[in-house]
Amino acid sequence: MTEPTSARLRFRVPENRDFDFVYSLQSDPETMSFIRAPEIDPTAVRERMQQWESYREQNPGLGVWITSFGDTDENVGYCVLRHVNFTPGNDLELGYVIAPAYWGQGMATEVTHALLNFAIEKFGAAKVVAFTDPGHLLSQKVLLKCGFKAAGTAKVYSEEDAYFEFKV
Repeated sequence: MTEPTSARLRFRVPENRDFDFVYSLQSDPETMSFIRAPEIDPTAVRERMQQWESYREQNPGLGVWITSFGDTDENVGYCVLRHVNFTPGNDLELGYVIAPAYWGQGMATEVTHALLNFAIEKFGAAKVVAFTDPGHLLSQKVLLKCGFKAAGTAKVYSEEDAYFEFKV
């Protein structure tokens, strides 16, 4: 297994052709409202995508994937399974960004299940963590539905976030 799998979605490594899609998500205030400030500088988004590639090269099997419908290849969002703070040895963290057109259609739940299964099957992870903005109740609901437990708060990526753990 080289990438996560799910019933409806395909997961693949980001490519240069994905820049416009990633930029559309990262520059959109609605999409980024619970993640960070929208990034309107295309150069910053390109640099971030290069960092994704570098992290993947240094940590085989981990990183960011573009998620799309398997039958149409229509992009839905992107997701990540990485070490917390990008530091090898830290817990594995999962996350996702779903395009607003697909909110409320079970995509976040499907992505979360796929990433959890991948972390356990490929890496033998005994624990996976996730962080959300304290006010992002819908994302927290997804994590709880997928078996995560609320574990307080943690300062990650320079913000105080709600902290969730999934233990095998």
